[in-house]
Amino acid sequence: MKKRISFGAVVGVILVGVFFYFTVISGIMDLNAKPASSGVEKQGQVVEYSVVYAKEVYELKHLLFGLIPTYSEHYYLTLSDDGINSLLVRADEKWYSENFGTDGLAQTPVKVNGLVKSANNKKGLNLNKVNTQLGNAGHINSALFADANYVSEAVKKIASGVLLLTAVITIVLAVVFVVKGMLKKGGLGVSLMIIAAIIQIVGFIILMF
Repeated sequence: MKKRISFGAVVGVILVGVFFYFTVISGIMDLNAKPASSGVEKQGQVVEYSVVYAKEVYELKHLLFGLIPTYSEHYYLTLSDDGINSLLVRADEKWYSENFGTDGLAQTPVKVNGLVKSANNKKGLNLNKVNTQLGNAGHINSALFADANYVSEAVKKIASGVLLLTAVITIVLAVVFVVKGMLKKGGLGVSLMIIAAIIQIVGFIILMF
C-alpha cells in the first residue's frame, strides 16, 4: 500500500511540475521575451512594427468539452507601412474595430507589438484555410504569427498555474492535517479546505479554457 501511495505521489508531483512549467514558467518566459531584430520575425521574440492595412483571415473558435463555446481567436493579415512586409497577427476584434475601417485601412499607422509564435504548433489553426485567404498578399510566412495578446495570455498562464499549485497544496495540507490528527476527517476545517481547493481548480479551468 505504501508503495502505491509513494508511486501516486511521485506521479502527482511530476504532473504538477509539468503543469507549472507550461503555465507559470512559460508565462514568465513570454513576458521576458527579447525584441527581434528589425524586419526579422523569429519564434520566441517580440516584433514591433507599424500596420496600415489589416484583414481577418481566420477565426478559431474554442469549445469546452467540444460542446460549449468559450471564446474565439482572430487572425489578421497585416501590411506594414512600408508596403512590403506583411505578417499574420493574432489580435482581438476590438483591436481591429478601433483601428481599421470597413475596407481594412487604418487612418494612421497602427503599432503592433507581438510575440512571434509557430502557427504549426497552434492546435486548431487551419493553415490551408489561412493560405487560401492570404492569396498573393505580400511576402508572408504563414508558419509564424505575432500574438498581440501575449501579455494578457502570459498573465493568465501565471495566474492559472498559481491557482493550480495552491489547490494542490491545500489538498495535501488537508490530508496531512487529518493524518496528524490536527483536523477531524469530515469536519468543518477539512470541508473548508476542500471547498477552497475546488474554487481554485475552477479558477484554473476558467483561465485555461
